[in-house]
Amino acid sequence: MPITMLSGLMSGELSTWMTRTKRKVVLYAILALLALTIWALAMVGAIAYLAPLFGLLQASLILAAALLAIALSIYAIVAFQERRRRKLAEQAQTRNALYASAAALALPAVVRSRPLMLLALAAGGLALVNHSLKGEAASHEDYADAA
Repeated sequence: MPITMLSGLMSGELSTWMTRTKRKVVLYAILALLALTIWALAMVGAIAYLAPLFGLLQASLILAAALLAIALSIYAIVAFQERRRRKLAEQAQTRNALYASAAALALPAVVRSRPLMLLALAAGGLALVNHSLKGEAASHEDYADAA
């Protein structure tokens, strides 16, 4: 009985999520089309404004150079963020490996001592609860973002 209730709940939530996602995809497609149209009209307007000042060819080249500078700036920012993310992930992986090796070295002493073993179990339980609460909060944030 509980399994069928759980699966019904999950399928209902999945159906709701899929409906919202489909709606968002359609709306974002319309927004993308409108943004592309606005972009094209802005480029035509910029060239029309610059053409009497510099000539048609020079106006086109000025606009192309400005767009290239913007694109390169965005690329540099994204590359910097990605490099920083990788560095932080590598540091976290190194830190986790250090913690695991320290725990493995301390394990024999903890197993021999009953008070230390109880303390380790309590600390491990608290860490597990903390980790699961963080994961639950992140999943709720993901669900809120999808809504």
